[in-house]
Amino acid sequence: MIHQLRGFLGLTGYYWCFIAYYADAAFRQLKEALTTTAVPALLDFSIPFDMESEGFSTILVVVDCLSKYMYFSPIKHPFTASEITHVFLRDIVHLHEIP
Repeated sequence: MIHQLRGFLGLTGYYWCFIAYYADAAFRQLKEALTTTAVPALLDFSIPFDMESEGFSTILVVVDCLSKYMYFSPIKHPFTASEITHVFLRDIVHLHEIP
């Protein structure tokens, strides 16, 4: 979904140069889509979260303490410490590099 949203925003930026008022219409559609979708205020932890996608059964969650930004990386169970390290380097260090 994030990939599709980025693609939509990229196309909006491209067409904005050529079509008058295109950005206004696209912004209104995006705003409507984001504000009319029902989002639960709190998660109901009494209901199990049984999800599996493309063979991934576990999500590695990394939280940046300074910015409070969260990263989610799908991994397959069973996994080893070496595989966790590889996922961390591939998904998080790749974005920010080692200081």
